[in-house]
Amino acid sequence: MVYPAYTTMLGHLRAKALESYKAKLEHSLKNGEGFAASVRMLIQSSMLEFDQGSADAAIRQANWDASKVRDKLCRDLDSHASSVQSAKLSELMTNFENQLAKALSEPVESLFEAGGNDTWLSIRKLLKRETEATTTEFLASISGYELDQESINRMQQNLRDYARKVVENKAREEAGKILIRMKDR
Repeated sequence: MVYPAYTTMLGHLRAKALESYKAKLEHSLKNGEGFAASVRMLIQSSMLEFDQGSADAAIRQANWDASKVRDKLCRDLDSHASSVQSAKLSELMTNFENQLAKALSEPVESLFEAGGNDTWLSIRKLLKRETEATTTEFLASISGYELDQESINRMQQNLRDYARKVVENKAREEAGKILIRMKDR
């Protein structure tokens, strides 16, 4: 007769710990704390909160097990952390791609308009300089996520590829305008 109330209480404790975790994680990220460190600390805190609540709700004589609900809470916390991490990393990538586009578009366009013998050399130097500066800044911004080296390398390569694509698109755009420039000259 009491078991349904016990399982409801465990469900309530799980939901409360999960909501508390979400709010605290959002708050810590707004304060600029490292993502991975915040997640570890908050998961430990939420699990401790759940364990204390389930210990209070337990009935000594019944010897019921709360491990299934605890495991579900652990999976929910990990799942939320993964989704927040993906969203934050995606947002960072977008910001750095926009930064690269802004840093490359106008200078590349002006180099094409000037049209000298060393245009492509200048564009390569500009591309290399801006890409290296942006990837260095990007690495500094993702250091708190404690990603594996393969993921970091993949993200860096994506930024480099994006920068090359910006230059290629500008080159194509300017190639379309070449006839107009030739007539002007």
